[in-house]
Amino acid sequence: MEQEFRLEAVLRHREHLAQNAQQAFAAAHGKWLKANQMLDDLRRSRDQYRHELSTKLHQRFQAEEIIMYNRYLERLKTEVVQQKTLVAQLAEARETQRRLLVTAVKNRKMIEKLKSRHEESRACQSREREQKLLGEASISRHQARMRNADPDASIPDPVADIG
Repeated sequence: MEQEFRLEAVLRHREHLAQNAQQAFAAAHGKWLKANQMLDDLRRSRDQYRHELSTKLHQRFQAEEIIMYNRYLERLKTEVVQQKTLVAQLAEARETQRRLLVTAVKNRKMIEKLKSRHEESRACQSREREQKLLGEASISRHQARMRNADPDASIPDPVADIG
């Protein structure tokens, strides 16, 4: 007579959705971290070449070499701007995935809470049935003792009145 939790299929589905959302968030976070690291690398490279150019300007190197450094620095500057844009886009995608993950986890926890309440209710019902059976057994034993003690006395059957 045990009732199975009717929303078990829904719970499994929500767990699956939460797991997929977690994987999607992890992938988006990984892409964002990689892009952020690349941005940091570009900035370090740009700063290093600026320092080298500054050093070469003080040492009076050839103009062609200085022009090459300037062109490379301009290219690095463009790459940094593009990478900043990519990092911002990936941060937005990561935040979207995080929100989806939070929603999926909330939905899963809601069904888990319903399942927990269902299990508590079943346990309570089981305890009540057990208490009723123990009470009936106790009454039956008491009546049997009373009949054995005084076989002529008429004792009403309380179990028959309950059932």
